[in-house]
Amino acid sequence: MKLPRTNHLASMSRHIKQNKSAKAANSLALKRALRGLAGNLQPVRAHNPPTSEQIRALRQLLCLTQGSFANQLGVFNWSVVARWEHGSRQPSKLMTIKLRELAAMNDLDMEKLTDPEYYQSNLEVKIFTKRKQIA
Repeated sequence: MKLPRTNHLASMSRHIKQNKSAKAANSLALKRALRGLAGNLQPVRAHNPPTSEQIRALRQLLCLTQGSFANQLGVFNWSVVARWEHGSRQPSKLMTIKLRELAAMNDLDMEKLTDPEYYQSNLEVKIFTKRKQIA
């Protein structure tokens, strides 16, 4: 709070009272606005990070090491990816979005990555594509 340059106590106390009344008015206006919006609020989608198995499956299907996967996502270090895969940490909201975008860019469904048939069929496609590139 910036106080005016004065030595007079009366002036200072008046300034403090004005600030308090302004804050109270703002608080009251905010409460009224929120009450008015209460009926129109939509539920917020909960942060639903992928499981450790999904993260590992995505990385393996992309044929990436933990380090190169971390670089793809803009993560500081490979150990962050290792912690995600071991389940000791969960990705943040931003990293969850990036993981889902990375899966979508490679035509992979994040929710189906732990399904053995889906994983196997995509792995076979990756292997076939790699062999074509080598030949």
